[in-house]
Amino acid sequence: MINRHTKYYAAAAVSLLTLAVYMPALRNGFLVWDDNINITGNIHIRMPAAAFFRWAFSDIRLSYWQPLNWISYAIDYRLWGLNPMGYHLTGIALHSINTFLVVCFAAGSVRYIYANEALPDGPQHPANDLRGLIVGTIAGLLFGLHPLHVEPSVWISNRSELLCFFFFVASIAAYAGYVPAPGIKAAEKRGNHLLNRRYLLSLVLFCLALATKPAAVTLPVVLIILDLYPFSRIRSLKSFWEACTEKLPFLAPALIASIAALWSEKVRSRIALPEEVQFASTVLTSFKAATLYLWKLVLPLELSPFYPQPVKVSFFSAEYILPVIFVSGITAACVLTFGKRKIFAAAWGIYLVTLLPVLGIGKVRDVYMADRYFYLPGLVPFLLIGFGAAVVWMKADSSGYGKKFARLLLSVIAASLFAGMSYLTVKQIAVWKDTITLWSYVIEREPASTPVPYINRGLAFRENGGFAEALKDYSTAIRLAPRYADAYVGRGLVYHELGRNDHALDDYNTAVSLMPRSAEAYTNRGIVFGETGRFSLAIQDFDRAIVLNREYADAYIGRAVAYMQTGELQRSLDDCNAALQLNPFSADAFLNRGVVLEQMGQLDRAIADYDKAVELRPDDALAYLNRGAAYLKTGRSGQALKDYTKACDLGSNEGCSALRAAAGR
Repeated sequence: MINRHTKYYAAAAVSLLTLAVYMPALRNGFLVWDDNINITGNIHIRMPAAAFFRWAFSDIRLSYWQPLNWISYAIDYRLWGLNPMGYHLTGIALHSINTFLVVCFAAGSVRYIYANEALPDGPQHPANDLRGLIVGTIAGLLFGLHPLHVEPSVWISNRSELLCFFFFVASIAAYAGYVPAPGIKAAEKRGNHLLNRRYLLSLVLFCLALATKPAAVTLPVVLIILDLYPFSRIRSLKSFWEACTEKLPFLAPALIASIAALWSEKVRSRIALPEEVQFASTVLTSFKAATLYLWKLVLPLELSPFYPQPVKVSFFSAEYILPVIFVSGITAACVLTFGKRKIFAAAWGIYLVTLLPVLGIGKVRDVYMADRYFYLPGLVPFLLIGFGAAVVWMKADSSGYGKKFARLLLSVIAASLFAGMSYLTVKQIAVWKDTITLWSYVIEREPASTPVPYINRGLAFRENGGFAEALKDYSTAIRLAPRYADAYVGRGLVYHELGRNDHALDDYNTAVSLMPRSAEAYTNRGIVFGETGRFSLAIQDFDRAIVLNREYADAYIGRAVAYMQTGELQRSLDDCNAALQLNPFSADAFLNRGVVLEQMGQLDRAIADYDKAVELRPDDALAYLNRGAAYLKTGRSGQALKDYTKACDLGSNEGCSALRAAAGR
């Protein structure tokens, strides 16, 4: 006998199994692919509460409007600092919670589905409890264990998919509680929807979904499709109009979120691809993506973290014409069979509607699809598979003599499939271990498709001190896309690290000519000008960078150093202060302000700044060396010797020389 709590036990079991399968993700690190921007390099999540919330709810320059995502990262930072294990634990926990929600949601949907089917046992028959349990368990296992869901679950910067899914589906569940249950007339149940608690809860959850990802704007359309089937609330043009009118409160926040997303795109606009992508091309690749998602659901063997936008797209090639035929054919079949099989039309409609915002039609992007984009739209096919499994199981249950054998066979097949999925999921988690592993995997699969993987891997190599490998990757990126400015900026940084400033300057000049609104390119070129004694040119570049981005702290620091070299100490101090206003965690700003204050004779304030620089960057030999010199000037030779010793231990030749000189006094 199945009681009303059984589905929760099943949901808990599936959720815990999902969590166990994803545990290897705790060994993964941060990625130099948005994680370095959203978490490790995001000073805002470290700010005091008032400053953080003001930024999280108002700023759209770093990303689209997503305050709930920023709040989740800030909570993680308070709990874990910059330990990636804690962030991954949050991610896989959210995926497991979503899996719990899917089991409960799928099991509860049975009463609506079977209320529309001509079943001899009726929608309230006890057999539907078993059907619901099967549908929920199968859909939940597919959702929780499918390798397509590895990307949104283990890529920390993609937490928006996890949070958006939770609030999106929870909003639908609340709405389902608002609509009349099977067998109850609408007039008896609904009343004034604006006073209905479940309706208002659905609206609030929708707003929370919008606060995680703009793609949630599709929810009102999804609710109208559900009103058509399985809720059966739309039976005429009048009832259709009433259903649309009922969704008007949902449209206001959806409109605001859409405007904010478009404004964010404009504010953050950059050249994403060196080639111009035509509207017709993105339409064709969208058909291809909609088809490939379903193919990868059935056979998840060719998953990739990066599906590069094709350069050549032709309507007359089978690669693009077949998806158009497939999508058009399914759509036509759903329309023609709508009267008899509304479930397929509703499912197909919801799949396309929820997929539409992430298809990128008409947009210039470096990818045409991504596994993470399937996280929400994939719920529909998982539910259909769950319903199919329930039908097969119920037929096996009534197969007479062979009932036990049929059940055993189905159980073995299901267990084998889910075991195989779990293996593929664990294998895919390992792909996301670190930046170099990730992009090496992508490059191995498509070595000559796009410069992006080489640029990202080159950045990781550079940060790990692998300058030769980084130089090779950036040069390959430039060979693949000679007009991709970011590749020149990256290679210029490597040349600068190697002391080859002439080559660095050439690359920065090229980057500026290709992307004249890049504050980073001007700042980097200004640093090279400053190091080669061309301070007026350096200051001009820093001025330009600040005009382009008044919140780019590195440009103020660079200009402060240039002013320091030309003896304009007050201007240098002002720029250091401006940099620290923008980034109070900048060791470079504290270090340079300490130098300026020391030159101005304010030794105690200089030592305080050096203290802060050492606290923020305890492996910086220069900070110890400068503080040691300041200590020596104030007569604190013992503390000076400690700092010189530390600088020497960190590999500073200047520290060792200063140590010997101080020891000889």
